Amino acid sequence: MSMTKFAGKDDPGYVKVCDILWLWISEMEKKKEDRSQDDSLDSAQAGHGPVYSGGGPVFIGSGNAGRDITNIQLAG
Repeated sequence: MSMTKFAGKDDPGYVKVCDILWLWISEMEKKKEDRSQDDSLDSAQAGHGPVYSGGGPVFIGSGNAGRDITNIQLAG
């Protein structure tokens, strides 16, 4: 197995390799940050997380529920 060796930190080959590695690291960090933001948006859109009702009841269901209750009361 062969290994690349450099004369020092100022060696042009070392500088090129180092620059490429930093580009790869930056790209990975950006992708990780983007995924994190996407995950937080997905959970907020899916209705996960706290629900603040201002002290009132929280209704999660059909928009027809009020109409249905009124019809039941009128029929009864």
